[in-house]
Amino acid sequence: MLKWILLLIFNFFTQNILSTKFTNISITIFNVGQADSQIIEFDNYRIMIDFGKYDIPDISDKTFDLCVITHSHMDHYSSECQNLNKFTCKTIMISNDDIDCINDYITDHNPKVIIPEINDDLSINNVKIIVKSVKHSCSDDKNKCSIGLYFEFGDFKYFTAGDLPSNEESKVDISKINVFKVSHHGSSTSSKEDFLNKIQPDICIISSELITKDCIPKSETIENLKSECNKILMTGGLSNECSNYDEIYQYYIHNNGNIKIEYLIDNNYYHVKSNKLDKNYYF
Repeated sequence: MLKWILLLIFNFFTQNILSTKFTNISITIFNVGQADSQIIEFDNYRIMIDFGKYDIPDISDKTFDLCVITHSHMDHYSSECQNLNKFTCKTIMISNDDIDCINDYITDHNPKVIIPEINDDLSINNVKIIVKSVKHSCSDDKNKCSIGLYFEFGDFKYFTAGDLPSNEESKVDISKINVFKVSHHGSSTSSKEDFLNKIQPDICIISSELITKDCIPKSETIENLKSECNKILMTGGLSNECSNYDEIYQYYIHNNGNIKIEYLIDNNYYHVKSNKLDKNYYF
């Protein structure tokens, strides 16, 4: 009798506690214009990657276990770190120490500081997090210093890398992924065919809006993306004053606002939700 009772307790523990350890993992890519900001959450662990340029959506819980500033361009850490200063970061990851306001934040708040190397393993329990790109000195092009992070949750794989240019993307050692946060807002300096063919993403997400000044994402990049991505989403809207408006309008869903991806580890699909899309993608 005691043996069966112990067996029942063990089965309950494994099925109802261990199996629910990480049941819901979400990625939210915010609509911050031609800038970057996203949150990755699983269990009780929260990661903020980049902080936009101007306004950032109101986030009720302002404490993060890890904050990543991918590189030292203002559209990723905000003017004078005004957005960063709204949050509490237990650990902060930077590619170098050349941003004065971030150094001030570190002095004032005393978080743990990580300056990573390629292939550093930051995994938390069964959530794999690997540094796939970083440089510490990029005087010729700060985008080259972008921190690229690879996430693997069960069967779900995600890659995000700030403004990493194509000559650095080509060095990234990853294969087939599910979701790709397109580098450098869809500019022509990133997302070349060879790299996209290697990672074969199902969903490609562009954090940008097609504005008159820069008309990003570029037509060339959209051509590359549409050859590999099953779906292309963009956080912001389109401007019909750009010459490439008609050409790219038909290829992807724009003006999505915040885009949220959720993966339930016990299922065989992940869920993508935005203003314009509400769909499951199956493995």
